[in-house]
Amino acid sequence: MADKIDRNIPNQNQDPLNYIKRGVDESIFLEYTNSYEISQRINKLDNKKSSGYDSISNHILKSTNDVISPYLEILFNHCIYQGIFPEAFKIAQVIPLFKGGDKEDCNCYRPISLLPIIGKLFEKLLAFRLTSHLNRHDILSKHQFGFRANHSTELAVSDIYEKLLYNLDKSLSTCTIFLDLAKAFDSVNHSILLRKLEKYGVRGVALKLFSSYLSGRSQFVKVNGVKSSLEEILFGVPQGSILGPLLFLIFINDLPDATSLYVKLFADDTFLCAQNQNIQMLQSEVNNELYKVAQWLSSNKLTLNIKKSKYMIISNKRNIPKLSININQSHLEECNEYKYLGVIIDKKLNWDKHIEHITQKISKVCGAMARLRHCVNFEVLKNVYYALVHSYIRYGIIVWGNASQSSLKPLQTAVNKVLRIMTFAPFGNIDLQPMYDFVKVLDVNKTFSLETGKFMYKQENLLIAPQIGGYFETDPYVNQHGYGLRSRSLNIPTRIVMHTKSSEKSLQIRGKKLIDCLPVEIKNAESFGIFKKMYKTFLLENNEE
Repeated sequence: MADKIDRNIPNQNQDPLNYIKRGVDESIFLEYTNSYEISQRINKLDNKKSSGYDSISNHILKSTNDVISPYLEILFNHCIYQGIFPEAFKIAQVIPLFKGGDKEDCNCYRPISLLPIIGKLFEKLLAFRLTSHLNRHDILSKHQFGFRANHSTELAVSDIYEKLLYNLDKSLSTCTIFLDLAKAFDSVNHSILLRKLEKYGVRGVALKLFSSYLSGRSQFVKVNGVKSSLEEILFGVPQGSILGPLLFLIFINDLPDATSLYVKLFADDTFLCAQNQNIQMLQSEVNNELYKVAQWLSSNKLTLNIKKSKYMIISNKRNIPKLSININQSHLEECNEYKYLGVIIDKKLNWDKHIEHITQKISKVCGAMARLRHCVNFEVLKNVYYALVHSYIRYGIIVWGNASQSSLKPLQTAVNKVLRIMTFAPFGNIDLQPMYDFVKVLDVNKTFSLETGKFMYKQENLLIAPQIGGYFETDPYVNQHGYGLRSRSLNIPTRIVMHTKSSEKSLQIRGKKLIDCLPVEIKNAESFGIFKKMYKTFLLENNEE
């Protein structure tokens, strides 16, 4: 598939390295490993992970840790010294996992790639050294939220929401673009990737090692004990690998530098937007910038799935004319909502579609819970609740949780129904607070408060990416709306400059307001774990939010 995509992309005169604005002069030093580091890595392996074609499992490595670690030290250091990634570690066993539908249709299967455990252990050592080099030189784009410490899908969506609210507050219409890259991980051109690695300081024997890692790879499919012949892999980063995601981040790292559009990435999931008061000027700007994005994609031999790529207009203005948004001579379809990183963003930013979606998910739990409650103890029921109900409520609630109470009511009703079934509580008009006190879980609104508080604590203590939000200006001399905030560094009163009520939904504003109202002992908690426990207890014990 990837080779077909590559052949269909027209050649460009633009060198893909021209988009990299800042290279690294200092070359990476791949420090040798030792048996202690290897032993520590082995101890952290998950016994539940499947083994590769060689049948060596994590359990075997952990059982023989003391014996095998010194030998692996010799092997891995020899590989680092010579710049060679062993051929035996580059053979992938592919297991087709049925997703549903027609069992005769290959598209109804998800390929799961299993690599040798010892090879993945070596990859972990290399990934640690490469990540340290990238962090030391601040190489990875601040717009990239995928596969990085202190970053997450929720944080990416939160920053997008803050940006959209800010644009609405400024009476700006926003054109949002959701780009779907076709087989992005499988289409990575090895030659371009290696050149980018060299630009970022991976040179000499280290570059030779990564070149060896990418080349000479093969895979076979195993179904019902029957193996296919080996097939060579010529493109892409290795699926199921440790280094693969990190190498992909390096490959796509300079995409934000190709355009002046606001960019947010989670690996290859790409969100772009532009804003303007004049809708025609907005259309022109977006099309001009998307041309630049298309040039970058073509130079890097990546292509779009046009059918899955959409645009959406978010604005307070009425009767906005239909726009013509194009990329690579293809017209993008307009949408009213789009599911991005698991959260359905709608053009009105009222979150009705997302709340409806998770309400339907939770409603389906009722039947299973009604059968389970007669078979298992209450602790098991509670675990099921957290797995199948709370997980849907918690995810992304820091953005959609400020929806209107009328929008949230069906969701809260569905949650109440699950808890009634769990506790054998009667249906009808009764006080539900004793039920929540007994189960010791938070309702939707209190969960929203808890997750908002957790975010603010992490942000104030630099436990998450520092660039989330912050779009609204602070002015120590302006007191239009009376929101007293305090600067962390200067400790002087400040005010957020706001123009419309939409800005009050901003996490930056409501989060500060929430933190300011908390008891001092909770705000000054020594660690995130203590803060989370104290604040949840506070919410459980106080019926008023």
